[in-house]
Amino acid sequence: MITHLGLCTYWKQGDWLPSVSSSKHREPSHRAFPKLIEDWDIERIINDFAYSGQRMQAGGVDGIELQVYGHFLDQFWSPLTDDLVGP
Repeated sequence: MITHLGLCTYWKQGDWLPSVSSSKHREPSHRAFPKLIEDWDIERIINDFAYSGQRMQAGGVDGIELQVYGHFLDQFWSPLTDDLVGP
């Protein structure tokens, strides 16, 4: 299974990239404020998904599942969590 948590990602320490999402509104469970996603973030995440799939294939996995519900990809499907959608 491959996923990206999007706004559900939360890090308090270390030199991690900030969590990103289609909105910059506070996430209710973890109380973190994600960064509104930019073009370079989208390109990086697409490349990371592709690389993950390649590693799974190299490891002998016949197929993959994308975890969507409540995670990064799901955040683009609702006007409640997508600031990038116009009114």
